[in-house]
Amino acid sequence: LIINAPMKKSFGFSSTDAISLFVSQWLYKNKDLEKAFEAVGARAKTIITVLGFERKNGNVYFLTPLVHFGPFGNLGGSDFSYLLAEAVDKKLNSKSFVFHGTVTHDFNPVASSQLDNVVAAALGCIRGASAEKCSVSFVRGSHEECFAETLYFNDTASFTGLSRAPYVTEDITFGLGMTLMKEAEKRTAVAMVVDQHNAETGEITSFESGDQVGYTYLRAVEDAVSKKARENSLKVGVSFRTIESGFLGRAGIKVAMISSEPQYAMILIDSNGVTPKFREQIIRHVKSVWGNAGKGMEVGVFTTDTHATNVVRGVLNPLKAEDRILQEISAGVKEAMEDMQEARFFAANKWFDITVLGAKQSIEIISTVNSIVAVAKITLPLIMFGAILVLFALLVRG
Repeated sequence: LIINAPMKKSFGFSSTDAISLFVSQWLYKNKDLEKAFEAVGARAKTIITVLGFERKNGNVYFLTPLVHFGPFGNLGGSDFSYLLAEAVDKKLNSKSFVFHGTVTHDFNPVASSQLDNVVAAALGCIRGASAEKCSVSFVRGSHEECFAETLYFNDTASFTGLSRAPYVTEDITFGLGMTLMKEAEKRTAVAMVVDQHNAETGEITSFESGDQVGYTYLRAVEDAVSKKARENSLKVGVSFRTIESGFLGRAGIKVAMISSEPQYAMILIDSNGVTPKFREQIIRHVKSVWGNAGKGMEVGVFTTDTHATNVVRGVLNPLKAEDRILQEISAGVKEAMEDMQEARFFAANKWFDITVLGAKQSIEIISTVNSIVAVAKITLPLIMFGAILVLFALLVRG
């Protein structure tokens, strides 16, 4: 009764019920816990950005919804990095990449059914767009430890991947993300800003508006905006690879080759991060595949930060260095190079409504759990000591 009181008061269900629902999800993939999330969720308005590449042999889409792929397992938006691409590709017979947007756990969808809102927004962007002939260039903006790997398409749209690797590269809050997007839009009408999420050091944090890191990211984007580079005619090649691994989500490994100068190889891994050491190993391996030609190639390593792998193991599940993963990546790069085709291009974004866990609820949950732990530290020893005394008394009487 005492231990259940904090959560009962805040959310209307008991701590023991919550534990039961957690275990049910871990063991049986049960989604009943989503009902509890829905009860405390908040309505939010967010945005999705779409970059489209229309090719003779299959269109390609880059999708970045400002929705976080959590909380864990098959709950909420945890598997959206796979499900969103699957839904779009099934309808349009395309090949889609879903990137990690600049959002934190505050933007975890309360239920997997919220996917419908994201898919509708993505399709709205695609169906209302008109592609045109395009050129592409690549620049690398930087400031201190932060860098912004940026592709420009006709100077009308841009794609920016943010990282601090080898320093921890963690979630970026929605407000800071919108600021970075507006900075990128000083040069292009549409800007897709992506968290590469590619340096998992074990530090659990997020970057907020007003943080020194947030300012450094802003200056890196500003640096990219100021730079010019040689433009090439746009060609795009892609490859999708799947591999069985407890540290990979269902979207597997996706590779896109872009015909900028230098050529840009995008390695998108459906994982909950990657260690800085393995990231460097991937980059070296990809460049070595091409020998001398690889020396001028830029390689961007991205993860989706999917929380589908975050079940019993906890919240830190970076991709582990495995030879078979490196082999799949190198095979994917070769396949993407062979698949390169001229592409027409469009860019669009769209605001949409979604129900998420929300900042207030996230804080309340953390505070409530802390209260439960604090109460339990005092009450559980007292209860156990009392039980021992009662048992001792019964034994003496017997």
